[in-house]
Amino acid sequence: MTNVYLIVMKKSTCLLKFFVPLFLLFISCVEEKPENTNKHEQNEAQIVDGLILPTTPYEFKLYQRQILEIAVANSDPLTIYIGDITQGQTLLNLTQGKQELINQSIVQGEKVTFSISDSSYVIFCKEQVNLLIGEDYAYFVISHSYLDIDADNTGSEISLENIEHLITLVEQSDVIFIRNGNQHTPKEAADHLRTKWENSGNKNMTIEQFIENIASKSSISGNPYQVKLADGSVVTAKEWYSDLINKESL
Repeated sequence: MTNVYLIVMKKSTCLLKFFVPLFLLFISCVEEKPENTNKHEQNEAQIVDGLILPTTPYEFKLYQRQILEIAVANSDPLTIYIGDITQGQTLLNLTQGKQELINQSIVQGEKVTFSISDSSYVIFCKEQVNLLIGEDYAYFVISHSYLDIDADNTGSEISLENIEHLITLVEQSDVIFIRNGNQHTPKEAADHLRTKWENSGNKNMTIEQFIENIASKSSISGNPYQVKLADGSVVTAKEWYSDLINKESL
């Protein structure tokens, strides 16, 4: 009896050793998830043709002769390039792969439309900054064409505030202002700038445009204004104003 029991136990042990691994393998196959299929379906659900913008509208700063790339779903990226900023305008070039979308001169406040993957977009030149020293740059806004970008009012409140602050700094300065050979106090210079700005009829200008068109030269003679510093040295008003706005981060 004991011998028979031992034989049966041995056979049962052998059968368990054979069937248990098969059973575990079956369970693992049944519970395994099709990861590749799920990942594919998730990626497909997230793909939308057109520009992939961080925000809409999307504002960015671009230095002259430099390139910015914006991703495009399922296609080549959008490449944005601007040339030298001179006389209030710059060359704007937009390309996608081998296709040229825009290649034209653009001025501050101008909008240009373009299309990618049957979607229409607009790029707006918000501001161009022409520096006496350093690399010139421009601010652009890009968005879907159905979103309204107000070219007349975008940034105007900030520019107005900066110009008024600049005139206050002129009034509080300790230098002498020279116009057409005549010397003027800071108070006289500030009053002159306010009057000239008011008479220009254009309150909607950047601080750089204010310096270039109002504060740097005589509108009558065309002669550049000058500033006599505390040490007796004389510099152009444009140079003095440019240094001032850089120090004040206007």
